[in-house]
Amino acid sequence: MASKKDGRYQAELILWNADGEDNCWAEIIVRSAGKEMVIDCARQDGEGSAVLLKSKGPFFSAKNSSKAGELEVAARWVALDKAGKDFVGTWVEDGQEFLLRFKLGRKEALG
Repeated sequence: MASKKDGRYQAELILWNADGEDNCWAEIIVRSAGKEMVIDCARQDGEGSAVLLKSKGPFFSAKNSSKAGELEVAARWVALDKAGKDFVGTWVEDGQEFLLRFKLGRKEALG
């Protein structure tokens, strides 16, 4: 049975490092009462990464689980708010480390 948090969301992932800012739009699926997230990220350069995140207490941590494996990605983040809509953390992609922030957008039901 799905919880109130479970659903499909759109979010803009904002990534910063010493070279500047990068963005990607992602579809985020939240399951298991907010304890599991699947992030499907479409980058501006056409590359993408699918990351499965599982909760470790209030923190999420994962590596790229995309079958294509075109990018090596590891990410960690935590919710800033009790509602679990605003997140900050780190995103390491092909050896480059970024600060990360995203907010879950409008929720759609899982189909």
